[in-house]
Amino acid sequence: MRKAPAFIMVLLIVCCSVSYAADTADAAMAVNGVYDGVMSAMASYLSQPRIALQGVRVVQGEGIIPRRISFVRSDVSTYSDSLSFFGNGPSFSASQNSMERLPSLIPMERVISRLRRAGWKAGEVVLDGSVRVTESEGAEAESFISSDDWSFLSVRFSVSMAVTGACVNGGAVVEGTFLLSGGTGRTVTIEAESLTVNNVPVDAAPAVISFGG
Repeated sequence: MRKAPAFIMVLLIVCCSVSYAADTADAAMAVNGVYDGVMSAMASYLSQPRIALQGVRVVQGEGIIPRRISFVRSDVSTYSDSLSFFGNGPSFSASQNSMERLPSLIPMERVISRLRRAGWKAGEVVLDGSVRVTESEGAEAESFISSDDWSFLSVRFSVSMAVTGACVNGGAVVEGTFLLSGGTGRTVTIEAESLTVNNVPVDAAPAVISFGG
């Protein structure tokens, strides 16, 4: 029932920009669909109360971050309405413990806004696959609340996703490994160590996100 500081992944995926070495519209749609899927899954996992998304299951691992996010015939077009029920998030009092207050840092309205701008229609992007955390260091809830230096954070996760639907002609397989690391001033950097679409390399520039005031 506790929420993980993997909330950081939400804004990283909201803000991450991708340049496609495999310069096709289908590759772009596939990667954007995966980003929106992971972003939405993390936002739903961290919400209070937790929001169920169609075809999405989050498995909590040891400690405070999820071990795995699974997608089974999950239509990205359904996420916006589900997350809209949560809105801008509840209020959190100072008396609540740090893990309960973490979701107050999630800009849920930005997650919903991104999905609405994308304008996914039913059946356009459907996800099957998983996101798995392979290494994690320093993801303690209290540290994120009390410190402005997040250099203690290091999370590596892998993505393996089949993307089908009207926007991805013939379907696509998106695979890759990402490193998420913290820095001073409540900043986080995400960097793709490898990323392919149908075994064709895709370049993604590192994104630096600030959670400072």
